[in-house]
Amino acid sequence: MAQFVPFPQSIDCFVRGLVDNQKVQNVLSFRKDTIITRPMLQEFIFSLNNWWVFNALSRLPPAYQFSEIYGYMLDAPDSAAFTSSVGAGALGTRGGAAMPNSTTLAFKFSTNRRGRSYSGRNFWPLFVEGDVFNNTVSDFIADSIVSMYSQLIVLDPNSFPAGWTWVVNSRYNGNEARLVGFSEPITSVGTSDRIIDSQRRRLPGRGK
Repeated sequence: MAQFVPFPQSIDCFVRGLVDNQKVQNVLSFRKDTIITRPMLQEFIFSLNNWWVFNALSRLPPAYQFSEIYGYMLDAPDSAAFTSSVGAGALGTRGGAAMPNSTTLAFKFSTNRRGRSYSGRNFWPLFVEGDVFNNTVSDFIADSIVSMYSQLIVLDPNSFPAGWTWVVNSRYNGNEARLVGFSEPITSVGTSDRIIDSQRRRLPGRGK
């Protein structure tokens, strides 16, 4: 079992959905400028839920179905957790047939520090066939997704509670687990290229 690494004043949020009844999820991490209480955790995850449903579904085909956002505090192994499922069951609204489940693209989250420990990524849940040409995701939809994630760099005070920062949580220094995790603010979003990636576990019957 992996060693637990505490992150004071930080949370992990799992954005979960279904594609052809296969579970897909991505993780987004955030840090608070004060000690986090359970009501603070609930308020933020609820806001993130609204952000995802409002922004992501218009960039996803109807074959994608939103499930929930599950988040928990990282200060201890048994810290508070909360699930928000506002809009559960809502489908993507971008018209067109979906690409195969395994088709994705990695969106990288960069910080002002170098090295793998200080960068993150999400794999986009699903693309529409019309957004992929010669195994390359169109600049239009890729740039649109970059723009969507970039909204989290400076959180809109009208949509999110104050005092939160989008971060990369670094659990290791080299190959050694840190005694206390290190959180670094994300400063940019991008892609290494626009060539589609493949995740075999997203295929039916292959797991999450």
